[in-house]
Amino acid sequence: IFSSTGEHIGSMGAGLDITSIKENQECVEALNQQLKLLMEAGGHGTWTWDIGNGRTFVDARWCEMVGLDPEVRSVDDAFMGRIIHPDDIAPTRRALEDHFAGRKEKYEAVVRWRHQR
Repeated sequence: IFSSTGEHIGSMGAGLDITSIKENQECVEALNQQLKLLMEAGGHGTWTWDIGNGRTFVDARWCEMVGLDPEVRSVDDAFMGRIIHPDDIAPTRRALEDHFAGRKEKYEAVVRWRHQR
């Protein structure tokens, strides 16, 4: 705090105990590391669909599984639609519609991807 002449006449501060926040962050990081190890050990690839932006974020293993360059980090919805096996399109679409309409709590589908190479 400064006076009207610019002289420092006091200080004010606030504090917040963030111990629990830091502990939670460490727990999440540990769980993420554990999940990563499990996914790698099982040879699984992962993808995360950003519905609003029409993009799917993928990891290197998923790219290897479908024949893409492992450096690819996202693909658009059109690409995902092209690589679904033709016999899986209708059941996958139905499962999505059921989930989005609230008829199913979870989206579950078995999808075969067509390899790109």
